[in-house]
Amino acid sequence: MSKENSTGEEIVYSDVIMTEYFMYDPTTLLFTGNKLAASRPDNATEVPATGFFNTPKWDSDNQKWFDPSITSSDEQVANLARQLATSQLSQVKINAQLIRQNAALVKQVNDLQVAKEATNG
Repeated sequence: MSKENSTGEEIVYSDVIMTEYFMYDPTTLLFTGNKLAASRPDNATEVPATGFFNTPKWDSDNQKWFDPSITSSDEQVANLARQLATSQLSQVKINAQLIRQNAALVKQVNDLQVAKEATNG
């Protein structure tokens, strides 16, 4: 469709309406990007794949995106407990190392004081 404006230039109007589609891999269902198209491509949805920290995955049964890295509450608690135990063990090792270093420094200071007293008598 077109018409001329007041200066005689042709103005072209399009009847095509472009829609933003959110694409997903047909095998993994992971988000692959978005695309503007006049009709819905295969492996695409109009549901926005936004607001996710990780690459979202398409849930075709519920027609929504979800974060595949999120696990059940029980699994999250177990993972956090493991992380805490690992962190605490690491902290115990660091503390032991700092105690050894502190003891060595105390001995070094004492040795220097003894040497100073012996020298200054």
